[in-house]
Amino acid sequence: MGLKPVSAPMPDRKELVANPKPVTKKEHAWVRATVGSLSYYATCTRYDIAYAVNRCAQFLENPTQGTVEAIKRIMASRWNDEQTVNGGSEWGDRVDDVFGLRSRRG
Repeated sequence: MGLKPVSAPMPDRKELVANPKPVTKKEHAWVRATVGSLSYYATCTRYDIAYAVNRCAQFLENPTQGTVEAIKRIMASRWNDEQTVNGGSEWGDRVDDVFGLRSRRG
């Protein structure tokens, strides 16, 4: 998945619209499922990413590659936080498993 550590989950507006290339149907389904999962996660446990997830949710009707990049940024910030807290021993390189993406990405 290639997540690079980031300090903040908030994608700026430029990142959301930087790459206007449309996503494929498979990517669109992934975007919708991932934003839905992140939204639930933000509402129930992680209030600090709620605003960032909401910004991405505004692009669900017509997501672009920029939207995908922004979602990956949110995920990278969470992954980076967990690596810092847990020392990375539990998570390792299983980012897809951690965020439940492996089964959805097919």
